[in-house]
Amino acid sequence: QTTPNTNFILSSGASISGTIKDKQNNVIPGAWITITDSTFLPTNYSYSDNEGIYIASKLQANKTYYIMAESYGYARQWYNLVSSSDSATPIILLNEEKRENIDFVLQNVGSISGRVFDNSGYPLSYIDVNLEDSLGNWSGFGSTDLEGFYIITNLASGKYFAKAYDFNETYAEQWFDQKNSRSEADQITVIEGSITDL
Repeated sequence: QTTPNTNFILSSGASISGTIKDKQNNVIPGAWITITDSTFLPTNYSYSDNEGIYIASKLQANKTYYIMAESYGYARQWYNLVSSSDSATPIILLNEEKRENIDFVLQNVGSISGRVFDNSGYPLSYIDVNLEDSLGNWSGFGSTDLEGFYIITNLASGKYFAKAYDFNETYAEQWFDQKNSRSEADQITVIEGSITDL
């Protein structure tokens, strides 16, 4: 026996679109767009075309989304023009809504570099340096080479805290600049397009 009227009504879904540019108003083709849910798990992806335009389609209505854009040589950015997901503006779409002008202006990346030594002035290799932004969000890390040098790249302009720690626990962790805790640590200023040498 066949059960009739088992019907479906399909929707084309909602969409989000916008333009990716740099601070000089030049379009950025090939930028990668990530759409996340309210817990920041990725749900959809898109990329900008040769005119810097992206479209993310087939999105569900009445759900909270966050959007992040990134491209090589530029710092990752969340909508609306912020570097941290904690400060991102949520977007909730209506059924089959086409939300436009969700635009991004990407900044050139900055970097932090330095060296790690022991108390005798001997450079230490394989020491991790962890970076947090002013809100305490993880922002990047580097690991020292055989001469004790490290570099952390792809950073947006802003204030950061750095912590050096030894995975093998031979040495005690330390915050910059020779502080024992984050509350005592000195903030590090990163400026786009430059390397902050510690």
